[in-house]
Amino acid sequence: MDNIQEIFNTITSSNDNTVANMLKWLQEGIVEKSESAEKEVLAHFSDVADKQNVNFEEFKGALEKLSASKNISVEDTVQRLAAGNGLPNALNQAATALGFK
Repeated sequence: MDNIQEIFNTITSSNDNTVANMLKWLQEGIVEKSESAEKEVLAHFSDVADKQNVNFEEFKGALEKLSASKNISVEDTVQRLAAGNGLPNALNQAATALGFK
């Protein structure tokens, strides 16, 4: 999984494209679990129209803002998310454990 669209597709295939679930996924993958980090991430999703159904462009925009705030490239952020312990990795592990992969 090496691009934003693939990561987004993985999240939405599990109906996990809410802001709350994306925050959880980002905390598991690249963002520390603290109140200040949570507020920072949520600020990047502040312009999302439907917090229960984040679309691709909103997701991409939030990742771009998050990357810029951390002074890292979007590509690096995507690689960290794909390699980390975030939701896509958990979904892959679950799919493997259940015999779907």
